[in-house]
Amino acid sequence: MKHLNQDLQKLWSNIPSELISLKEYLLPIRNFLAENSEYEEHLTRTNIYLLPQDSLNNSKKIINGVYKNTDMNSMVINISNYIGKLLVEPLTYNTKYDQVLIPPIDSISSYLSFLNNQLNILYDTKYRFFMDFDMSYLMSSTGNIVKCKTHKNYTVNIDVADITAIGETEDSGMIVDLYNGKYIVNTSSSECDYNDNRIVNKMMNNIITINSNGDHNEKTLNSSNTKTTLFSKIINLSTKDNNFINNITNEMDISTTMATVVKKDIDPSIFTLNREYIITDRNDSKRSGRYLLYSIKEIYSREDSTYTLTAILQFKKLTKNKGA
Repeated sequence: MKHLNQDLQKLWSNIPSELISLKEYLLPIRNFLAENSEYEEHLTRTNIYLLPQDSLNNSKKIINGVYKNTDMNSMVINISNYIGKLLVEPLTYNTKYDQVLIPPIDSISSYLSFLNNQLNILYDTKYRFFMDFDMSYLMSSTGNIVKCKTHKNYTVNIDVADITAIGETEDSGMIVDLYNGKYIVNTSSSECDYNDNRIVNKMMNNIITINSNGDHNEKTLNSSNTKTTLFSKIINLSTKDNNFINNITNEMDISTTMATVVKKDIDPSIFTLNREYIITDRNDSKRSGRYLLYSIKEIYSREDSTYTLTAILQFKKLTKNKGA
């Protein structure tokens, strides 16, 4: 099997983002493979994953400058100049500054990390940033939603039951309930799996942070199993922000229960950061509750002349009530 020549390698490495179909564009490569494959039985099917070039380019913008008489909200909104539509959950701390010097930063995600870790935290919980096809999201880890024009349904109910308990009248895919403003996903127990990490935050019950000025802050964890004796962890911070301890303790206090749902026949575009996810498990009520969308993977499998989508959804259970 011969390797692609330089012209074909350049063709493969510079696929135009505006193309709707790659069939004609990749014809020279297909012809090359057909002519130079000596042993057809040695050929294997390969999965190729493509990302929009515009999204990659937008995420790698160089950001630097000097802000005067500004606040955190203004510096966050500034990234919309690079990536377009941006949905932001109102910041918990909109700190004001006389002057801020931003060193050259090579990506949007690194810029947000600089604001949160070097200046002041955006939320009491860890922030979440995701660039989707139609807009980007910046939100906390509370699971709260933000009303916007592009969303009509804000809740996704995942109903988990034995396959025998899902009646013939219940849709096995996804139901759109416009009246109640939610999506309903009926899922069998075999499509949902839970994992409990019982080691993460059980070895301490107290956090002490020391900021760059030498000031210390202390906070007790709610989730630790160590109740009788005080076990503290000391963390040195590179920021002056005393509120940073909230980021640390809230992440440790969050539930360690992860839920993985593997589902066909659903529209994966509905699974965004700006939705509330509720899992109702008919077999185990302890698993039921509000969850945070953790990750989503889409797998396309070829079946005859069509492709079938399987979505792998991961959620992390929230321990606090809505709005907390």
